Amino acid sequence: MDDDQVRALAETRGISLGYHDALGQWREPSVEVLRAILDDLGEAPPADALTLVADHRAPIRTPDTWRGGHVECEDGREIPLGEWLPGPLPAGYHHIRRGTERAPLFVPPERAFLPERLAGGGHGWGVAAQLYAVRGAGSWGIGDLADLARLPAALGDPDFVLINPLHAPTAGAAPEPSPYFAGSRRFRNPLHLCLPASPEVAGLLPDERAEFAALDATGRALNASPTIDRGPIWTVKRAALTLLLAALRRTPDRATAFRRFQDTTPGLSAFARFNALAEHHGTPDWRTWGPPPPDAVLETEIHAYAQFLIEEQLAAFPALPLGLMTDLAVGTDRAGFDAWAHQDIVSARLRVGAPPDPLGPEGQDWGVPPWLPTGLERHGYRPFIDMVRAAMAHAGGLRIDHAMGLARLYVIPEGAGAVEGTYLRMPIDALLAIIRIESHRARCMVVGEDLGTVEDGFRERMDRAGVLSYRLAWFEDRPPSEYPRRSMAAVTTHDLPTVAGFFSGADMAHLRDIRALAPDLLNEIAERQPAERDRLRERLAAAGAPGSHSDDPARITTALGHLVSRTPSMLRCASLDDLCGATLRANVPGTTDQRPNWRIPLPMTLEAIAAAPGVRDGTAPLRQAAAPRRAERPPAC
Repeated sequence: MDDDQVRALAETRGISLGYHDALGQWREPSVEVLRAILDDLGEAPPADALTLVADHRAPIRTPDTWRGGHVECEDGREIPLGEWLPGPLPAGYHHIRRGTERAPLFVPPERAFLPERLAGGGHGWGVAAQLYAVRGAGSWGIGDLADLARLPAALGDPDFVLINPLHAPTAGAAPEPSPYFAGSRRFRNPLHLCLPASPEVAGLLPDERAEFAALDATGRALNASPTIDRGPIWTVKRAALTLLLAALRRTPDRATAFRRFQDTTPGLSAFARFNALAEHHGTPDWRTWGPPPPDAVLETEIHAYAQFLIEEQLAAFPALPLGLMTDLAVGTDRAGFDAWAHQDIVSARLRVGAPPDPLGPEGQDWGVPPWLPTGLERHGYRPFIDMVRAAMAHAGGLRIDHAMGLARLYVIPEGAGAVEGTYLRMPIDALLAIIRIESHRARCMVVGEDLGTVEDGFRERMDRAGVLSYRLAWFEDRPPSEYPRRSMAAVTTHDLPTVAGFFSGADMAHLRDIRALAPDLLNEIAERQPAERDRLRERLAAAGAPGSHSDDPARITTALGHLVSRTPSMLRCASLDDLCGATLRANVPGTTDQRPNWRIPLPMTLEAIAAAPGVRDGTAPLRQAAAPRRAERPPAC
């Protein structure tokens, strides 16, 4: 194909031939980039095999190729097909069939699930936390699920707690620290297990009990580390899991429950085998593995047992009015389980990132591969359904990181730089339909993180689907009264400076120390910051927030809480990092070895958080603003 033919084909396959970045600059990908993306996409599926989505707002004419067929409903009913799709169909995953041909038909509810309290005009307040950073006295070097269960009481019983993704890391002796660079989004991270809370501890034999006590002491000693080193933590936890699994095998009732869990959890045996193979080969990257050993050599059960315990410990989270809000990362490691299990769906040569914006002036390369729309279509979107269902389990809410990826992903071909990529259109109709169906089945509300480069009409599309927007005081110039009602209002996020870091100048000094960006870009950011601080203070003063001109980070944090509490947003959220006075942010985008991203613990323990007056002071505006409707709150969702 000549260059014009490549451009024409790329456009038909949903590849953008140009876009405006968040800085207002028009960018066009090279023909070489377009060719590389087309090569990775493969052949397009035939039009009559595509998934149909029935929208409640308008009748849908039956495609000609399907007339005379019928709808196979999820509940087993069959409904003849005429000129129009029959309605109303029950929400769910159906199929249309004519002869031997069959195609998926998704019928979503009009909007994603919303708890009665919010749908009835109420509000909820919560706190966002990086779970790994919340270390209690009994932690083994990292925040665990027992710490998570104790966190709401330490914070003054918020309506919800938002935490980082709990996705399983790629298997290996040194797990990847970023919770947004997962090995699998279907399974959970065993590093967050609180093993002393396992029922199997009571069944340890005397010599095992002594060994477990020694592991407990070693694990607790890891709390003294100034950073969170996941390698030693996993070494201790894996040894403890081995002891506990032996105890489970001697306990008939627990062994039966574990077998039932294995039999009823789709994909678990494959996930356990993948982790065992990674341990056997000494590397998590399945692309480098040699021939597999006999199954008898592999230790698969321990990985399934870890998932069994995680489900039990997540189920023990306190029944808050709006529950636990989990986070869904935008992609997974190409060397991880999800890519191994779905090799015909996960791209082999593309990476997801972001074009230049104020947060990343040089563009961002996140290193994770996208799912290929053609692959998802061929599999009836089952991997996406399984992922969303797993993310919503035990959750009252789900935050979707980089929600714009439901509509389009910024993709970078192999060998290209972050600024050389372009957008690939994603099947948003089908993906949003799945999210709406699963949110009702799980009774789980949905928040879409819509920060950065947002195309026209996207937020309106999400709003119509009932997905709440994510609005940060850091970026909003409008007065708090003008925030959208269907949104979660917050101050900052994990990729931005903390309040203390920003207002003290410590964050800027840190960026210079680690040479996070080119010197001229750092100078440009530094020159803007005094004016940005002044504008934020002015917005605080206009909102009537006491302490808006204070130099005390704790008072500014409370003032920002006051601003957020003045919004009509359904959800209002504080950051635990800010409440604890942390100066170092969790992550600096674009950095790797320069700093310990995702490895920085909070500056105070869980027990200190519970006793710190400043933490309650920082959440007081949010708590008080929600108080009038406390009597109306429904049971936990």
